[in-house]
Amino acid sequence: MKWIQVLLLGIIVLGASMCSKKAYTPIASPPEKVEDENMILGKTVLPDILHYFDDWKDEADKSSLNPEQVTALKRIERKLEIDCYLGTWCGDSRRGVPPFMKALEAAGNPKLTVRLIGVNRDKFDPEFTAPEKGIERVPTFLINENGVEIGRLIEFPEGEDFVEDFLKMVTEAE
Repeated sequence: MKWIQVLLLGIIVLGASMCSKKAYTPIASPPEKVEDENMILGKTVLPDILHYFDDWKDEADKSSLNPEQVTALKRIERKLEIDCYLGTWCGDSRRGVPPFMKALEAAGNPKLTVRLIGVNRDKFDPEFTAPEKGIERVPTFLINENGVEIGRLIEFPEGEDFVEDFLKMVTEAE
């Protein structure tokens, strides 16, 4: 008789936990199957990538913030738009984009805006902006000011990370 009570309690707890979990609703775009591989193509947001790709989430979770970089990002007075072309299939994107985004989020500087655009292995996105911009490697960060490209960060950081490279580029361009 006691085992029936335990079984019923277990069913009730399991049922309650299943009811409390909501299905994930993509903010921008869910993955698509491209040649038997899941990819997010086109405009996206980091929460979608982190939800659908565990390896990206693991990378984001283990990345740490550099307080000096965050402070420097907060101090940027110029309005800059950053277009980041990435591949959800790409290890370089997975290692480079989450720490960059984490630093920008921590800085909370409204003058720095980022658009994430997913591409396939041939560097095409649904709106064909990647070929128009000459994207050949990912990640590629296009840094724009007043609609004019002032620089690019491509595939591998030259310094410690893409945040360091971004800060160096922005201060040199002043």
